[in-house]
Amino acid sequence: MSITADRIIAVSTGKTVYKDGDSVIKVFCRPYTKLDVMKEAFNQTQLEAAKLSVPKVQEVFLSEEGWAIRYEYARGKTLSQLMEAIPAKVSDYMAQLVKIQRAIAAADAPLLPCLTDKLKHAICEGIQDKEQRISLCAALDSLPGGQATCHGALMPQDIIMNQNGGYCILNWANAARGNSLFDAADTFVQFTLEDNEQLALSQLYLSTFSASDPPLERAVLRFVPICAAARIGGANERERSILNGLINQ
Repeated sequence: MSITADRIIAVSTGKTVYKDGDSVIKVFCRPYTKLDVMKEAFNQTQLEAAKLSVPKVQEVFLSEEGWAIRYEYARGKTLSQLMEAIPAKVSDYMAQLVKIQRAIAAADAPLLPCLTDKLKHAICEGIQDKEQRISLCAALDSLPGGQATCHGALMPQDIIMNQNGGYCILNWANAARGNSLFDAADTFVQFTLEDNEQLALSQLYLSTFSASDPPLERAVLRFVPICAAARIGGANERERSILNGLINQ
């Protein structure tokens, strides 16, 4: 299998996604293991069985470049591309993101891993100070749990919109079961990391999420320090500074 530049759709650390006819192949290399790849495929297959709009997994195989997952190709543009192309409709696209996030939460996927366990593991791996680790884990235990389906890293680039108004949700490696407010808090944290002088979407996301129920904004913010702490381990220096500010808010 040869990956040529004209077929590449996306590249990130340890992953290359490229088009192959009517399908898409995501190839994994270090630091991802065979187990990581199998888990992602399993997660996505569960959401497919739950009738959520996700690309169907066609196969998992060992390629020359590493373990790979083949999916159906989802035609359209990501919400992030649409936000960039039509700034006047950013609020509409944000509302679409929130609507889809709530559809994810309602999906029935009982075999997904426990979100609280995943967050606790990430905190213990990423936070070096022992007292801070203990404090954050205690704070996590004090927050209400749940059985909602959580994407675990949902952002506009994870949603493909087609011309008929339908959508397809990508990237299920971090999916888990838990309180849906954790998922909202994590999306808020990711937007905060991306905020800049030209475009700041974190507050727009939070206000959109809580538009129908204003007390939700304060509820989401209770979960933010935990979600920020869980992202410390994979953060660069700039991101660590922002995340530490969210942890200590």
